[in-house]
Amino acid sequence: MKMRKLVYVACGLALVLGVSGCVNDKKDEGSGTTTAAQTSTPKDTKKEVTAKEVTDEEATGEDITLDISTENLGYGELEAFKNIYDQIQPVEDADNYVATWSRTNVGTGASAQIIITNQDAEGFDFTGEFFSYSHLGCLEGRAYFVTRKLAIFEYNQEGYEAPAQYVVFEMTGDGMKVIASGESGDLGFGMSVFADGTYVTGDPVYTNATILDDNFTPEEQEGIKSLLGDKYEEYFKDVVEFGILESTECILEDETSAVFYEGFIPTMGGYRFELLKCENGDLYFYSESEEVGWKTNVSGAIDYPAYENREN
Repeated sequence: MKMRKLVYVACGLALVLGVSGCVNDKKDEGSGTTTAAQTSTPKDTKKEVTAKEVTDEEATGEDITLDISTENLGYGELEAFKNIYDQIQPVEDADNYVATWSRTNVGTGASAQIIITNQDAEGFDFTGEFFSYSHLGCLEGRAYFVTRKLAIFEYNQEGYEAPAQYVVFEMTGDGMKVIASGESGDLGFGMSVFADGTYVTGDPVYTNATILDDNFTPEEQEGIKSLLGDKYEEYFKDVVEFGILESTECILEDETSAVFYEGFIPTMGGYRFELLKCENGDLYFYSESEEVGWKTNVSGAIDYPAYENREN
């Protein structure tokens, strides 16, 4: 599933419930937002980048004289980020960052995309969209080179008495690694939104890409579709593929094996269901949405049958 499609799906779900999105007022040096009602505009943080004296060892491109290490970078490590930012310099032979990058090896609810343009010796421009289910964070600005494989962005929220935050872009063998000194409100994002991760230019890998087929056979999917009708996509399939699915093996009083599922999309009330799937084909489904409510293919059943968890 391509990132652009995921962005459309997430935004579509967000619009259904009227949840927050990004207000992208483009600034010279970047902006981050949380909701339409709460936008933040960074101060002009452009730092003059001047050429440094280059030694013979630095000319090899190894950057061995710079005190650069990203191993200990992470949330709250501001001094380590500042140390890197203080060493920004023009880099004529930097790796090519210009591309559309998608966060990989995450669930679809944590999808993200960064578009990088206008690269020169000083750095590059970027715009990013980052999801935590229906919560969205946007960030844009200019990152400055420190080495051939590393650039850093400084973020300040105008009107907020808070220390500057930083985002590092580092080329690795796996793609582009992004590490931020803050998350969520620190960068003007929505709740639980973060920028960190590994990004690739091809199709990203989503850890839950096959979750629907891994848990439900085609016949079971058709059975659930028969129960829910035109509500199947929105209140079952989308919840499974975009949200969180938890399962517990259980057994009924008549020794019939079954699986009890709980599916939900964090941050989105009403998109939660419970499903008891029995090996004999019986289905018992309940959705928090009043549009769906209680559904079953067992004639006369008004509640789940008695069952015990296998763990018991």
